[in-house]
Amino acid sequence: MAESTVGVLMLRLATAHDVHAIMAVDRAVYPTPWSEGMTRDQLSGPARAHVVIEADGVVVAHAGVLFMADEGHISTIAVHPDMQRRGLASALLLALLRAATAAGCRAVTLEVRSGNDAAMALYRRFGLAPAGVRRGYYADTGEDALVLWSPDLVEGYAERVAEMNYPEQVALSQEIERLNP
Repeated sequence: MAESTVGVLMLRLATAHDVHAIMAVDRAVYPTPWSEGMTRDQLSGPARAHVVIEADGVVVAHAGVLFMADEGHISTIAVHPDMQRRGLASALLLALLRAATAAGCRAVTLEVRSGNDAAMALYRRFGLAPAGVRRGYYADTGEDALVLWSPDLVEGYAERVAEMNYPEQVALSQEIERLNP
């Protein structure tokens, strides 16, 4: 997707109709994307939030979080390679952090490939810090995963997240606007 063809970017909650579009993004991003069944479970399972960003009506990025007790586990963030470096991953992460705050989570965690420097830089900007390593976590490559945690969402971090802004080029659907404090 060339930059000149990109119009309005819309951040919205994902629906079951987005499964194949999400899988197309994943095929462009990941060496071993999730199966259709796993993708459907991400969208329809209980205690979850999954968001997409559309460019001219086409899904170009997505992210999901699973709520367990008082924690959020970010399960995926993917931006199509043609749309990277435009702030879309930041918009997705911000939406997930706000969803976790709205769900009453005290913290958010995720795993990231130890060699994914771009993702690590994003997570550092949002205050997520390494808390451990899962050796050989990624079966496709045997690469280690770094386990990252957010600061306590109740102790000031929620206010920091509330003050963050979405990138100018990303419009918010009504359901996403409701996540904003």
